[in-house]
Amino acid sequence: IYQTPLALLRENAQNAFDAIRLLTYKGIEFSPRIDVTVTPQKIIVSDNGIGMDEQDLREHFWKAGSSGKNNEEARAAGVVGTFGIGAMANFGIAKSLTVETEKFGSGKRIRSLAHRDNLSTAKNCISLESIATTGIFGTTITAELDEKAPLNLSDAHKYLVECVSLVEIPVFFNGTLVSGKSAEMLVPKVPSSWSSSFDGHKLAAWLEGDIELLGAPSGELWISLKLRKLDTKEARGWIVLRQGVGAL
Repeated sequence: IYQTPLALLRENAQNAFDAIRLLTYKGIEFSPRIDVTVTPQKIIVSDNGIGMDEQDLREHFWKAGSSGKNNEEARAAGVVGTFGIGAMANFGIAKSLTVETEKFGSGKRIRSLAHRDNLSTAKNCISLESIATTGIFGTTITAELDEKAPLNLSDAHKYLVECVSLVEIPVFFNGTLVSGKSAEMLVPKVPSSWSSSFDGHKLAAWLEGDIELLGAPSGELWISLKLRKLDTKEARGWIVLRQGVGAL
């Protein structure tokens, strides 16, 4: 399914993002944060999102093809993952996976563990145990890697940055912020000789947004569309196109 074993970075960061979106949707005030800590032998992804309970772990996280985010609340919250295959991405390079999580409002904390060599569809191979609650919501996933295939930190950093650079939630890689960039930073404006803008422009019956056009003296164009509405509902998103680099 995955083109690279490093997909576990994306999948776990995506789950953390969704957990934060779900907690934010409930109107809870907090400072969202995702921390990704990487060494050659270990990856830790931690978030302060909504967390999971035992049912979430058994029926969705560990169960391939099952997602707890295929519902109206999750879609309204703006989650990304709905396919239910994220946990399996870890075992491309992980020999074991530990999940410690506490769900908002549950008052319970759970630790769950699975070893790659023990995975089986014929028997129970995943442990779940209740541990002392800390009152801190969220999830921490720890992937222990195979000693024979240590992780290259530079490759891991590059891969994660490509996935999360535009995410508005603060994502840290080994303590350094790697998210929060704007599309304009990644696709710089052209030196302009003229410009036009259209606020609240209807591009179609189902799409509305703010448009900015810039034209360079050479004839190159820079076009930005910031979404406002999608199917009459408020929407956020940004499309930026720049001409003059061999392609759009």
